[in-house]
Amino acid sequence: MAGLFLPTLLLANSALMANEFWTRPYRCAGNATHSEQKETWPQTTKLKQVDHLCNGQIQHIFEYDRNGKLQRIKTFNGGKEQGWQYYVNTVTGTLMRKVMITNGRMHGPEESYYNTGELLLRGQYNYGVKVGTWQYFHKDGRLKKTLQYDSRGFLLKTTDAP
Repeated sequence: MAGLFLPTLLLANSALMANEFWTRPYRCAGNATHSEQKETWPQTTKLKQVDHLCNGQIQHIFEYDRNGKLQRIKTFNGGKEQGWQYYVNTVTGTLMRKVMITNGRMHGPEESYYNTGELLLRGQYNYGVKVGTWQYFHKDGRLKKTLQYDSRGFLLKTTDAP
């Protein structure tokens, strides 16, 4: 499916430089017509935001910092923020955070990473509320601590790893 390869690449959190995405053409699925809207930072030619639309419906928004480096990717479905949202380290180009969005709210998995790409934390949201087990890791991959939340988001227990 054209246009949907970026999340697959970012999920691997390789040394991918996120800005390299723009070397590939963006296409809509099927016979949908692609269009894009670009916005630049005031008094510069550097990109601030690029919106990709298929048949007039927003599909992705790519946001850039003042230096023109990709910093966030939002995914939409049916005009609503829905799907993976990615945050990119603008210095290294590595993935810093990915979180699932449903109807504009965090719902589902989240993972955050150190600047070097190692996993920092892993957890789950239920419509904006932290639930279940959240794990925090050292840079070397060892478990640092675990937090346990109930279904309403109340912290039940904190366990430091040995």
